[in-house]
Amino acid sequence: MRKAEAEYWKSEFDNATNSNEFWKVVKKVHRKTKSIKIGPLEDDLGNVQTDEKEKAELMNNYFATVGEKLAEAFPAQIESEQFILRITPSIDELKIDDKLLVNQIKTINPDKASGPDDIKPKDFNIAGEALIDGLRIVFKKSRETRKLPQAWKKGKLKAAFKKGNTTKRSNYRPLTMLSLPSKMLEKHVSQQIDEHINQHNLSNDKQWGYKRGRSTELLLLNLTEHWKMALDSGKTVGILFIDFKKAFDSVNHTILMGKIQGKGIAGEVYEWLKDYLTDRQQFTDLNGLYSSSRTVKYGVPQGSLLGPRLFKIYVDDLPDNVSEGWVYMFADDTTGYDIGDNIDVATDKLNQMAGEIYEWCRKNKITAHIGKTEAMILSQQPFYGPVKPICFGNEQIKLVTTTQSLGVTIDNRLTWKEQHKKVIKSFSAKLSQLKRMKYLPRYVLEEIYHKAIIPNVTYGILVWGTCSPSLMDDLENHHVRAAKMIYNIRQDNLTNEQILEKVDWKPIGDIYKKRILTLMHDVYYMNVPQDLQNLFTQTVRIGRRKQNFNLVRCKTEKGRTSLRYRGPIAWNQLDNDTKAIVNKIAFKTKIRNSPNLDSINFLKEAAVNNNKNTKDFKYF
Repeated sequence: MRKAEAEYWKSEFDNATNSNEFWKVVKKVHRKTKSIKIGPLEDDLGNVQTDEKEKAELMNNYFATVGEKLAEAFPAQIESEQFILRITPSIDELKIDDKLLVNQIKTINPDKASGPDDIKPKDFNIAGEALIDGLRIVFKKSRETRKLPQAWKKGKLKAAFKKGNTTKRSNYRPLTMLSLPSKMLEKHVSQQIDEHINQHNLSNDKQWGYKRGRSTELLLLNLTEHWKMALDSGKTVGILFIDFKKAFDSVNHTILMGKIQGKGIAGEVYEWLKDYLTDRQQFTDLNGLYSSSRTVKYGVPQGSLLGPRLFKIYVDDLPDNVSEGWVYMFADDTTGYDIGDNIDVATDKLNQMAGEIYEWCRKNKITAHIGKTEAMILSQQPFYGPVKPICFGNEQIKLVTTTQSLGVTIDNRLTWKEQHKKVIKSFSAKLSQLKRMKYLPRYVLEEIYHKAIIPNVTYGILVWGTCSPSLMDDLENHHVRAAKMIYNIRQDNLTNEQILEKVDWKPIGDIYKKRILTLMHDVYYMNVPQDLQNLFTQTVRIGRRKQNFNLVRCKTEKGRTSLRYRGPIAWNQLDNDTKAIVNKIAFKTKIRNSPNLDSINFLKEAAVNNNKNTKDFKYF
């Protein structure tokens, strides 16, 4: 049976002619294509409902009203306040781009889900360019009337389980499918708004979500680097990790339209957006049964192209409403921090920050989830006695020693021990799953490992790769275990280095070094956000820029684990020809094949003399 299964999967992979088909087969191997049926659900009175139609109605009613109930819990008079900021540049004419329309028809993904009209993307592929004239007429009519066709304002929702009790509707996430022509029209409006905001630099630099070149890993790196700088200077850092309840669903349309005007969006574009948000409806598809439709009065459509952009405009002023400290956002994930000379000062500043964020939430009708909002104190100094309470409105925020932020576990010493436990647990589970597929062809197993498992395991390694050598050795052991499994190596007398050399794999430590060098390449060519760029300085000679970065002097070991310290050490050890490669892909190819990675080390003396042949050290 195992051999028969191996032959079957070998045939499936051999028939996969492109990357999309390859990953479809991978999902089939992982059994990820199986749909999960939603079971009984609790109603508002706590009664468990099992009837399929009733469950669909319950889910739809919850999704349609959850944001409205949260927003209307705030005082009504707040809605009448003005939020408009006067900005000179503006757009008022809605444009339909004919070239974009033709390209949209040609590049429609046939595998996307259909919307509430049940028109499948595959149908658009078949019709092709014959649809262009008809769509152009509808799009231009929409522009002239400043209205979106009513049929395109309806969304079909499917509920995706997150975690927790399966009977609780709050433990499901709504996935909205919209009409394909509607999303195509949204693309034209979104492109125009993006060009306007980017051209005039109207987006808050502290909002990293939905921006090219800004990832969750980079935001975490930016935050932890500034925290390490403060700790290295003997300061104390107070941090707020704020979780919002159904933030996308709670957007107040009146407030949003005021903020849209504040971005200089007026005339046809403004009126079209106002109609876009008006009289929207949704129904829920639950286990194949449809609920009735309900009008949605609050929120922005999730699953749309405009939804994230409108939400970003809505929350864009939050960081600027904090007078001291720094607030960074990735969509609705919000992290604020401030620095003090001691814990008492840091907690006082956190309380001030929490109060100002609470006031912003009150004015904008966004609700913080106090049960999931947390505070943390980072300090190198010993502290005895209770910490002052940190309050959000009338409620106290929980003070924690570890927390999850943007997929990484952070502890109050920045040792990354808890993150390491999570990574190793995930690594072990994935390798066990890989072991159950060992009858697949070797090249398939190797591709799954390097393209699916390694990127998942090494997510955030720029942030937590500064953990202790023993923790990294543990990760290396699992890497070697994978090599032995895939290549069926049974010799117990081989070292890790010998096994990796035998299968022609690089150690995990090299992945960490390559990620550092790739980031430093972006820094050198100024392709990172300004906050990260400011961490590094270069020596400038008359008439030309020096290719090395200045080395920083750190007072503590915590400072020496920062990328601000390690990045210049790694970069300065590259040869000048490699540094001069402007193209990022060519640079990554060059360092991938470079034998110099082994010589890069982060010992203390490496910062003193980069040309000295120091003892090689895997990670530090």
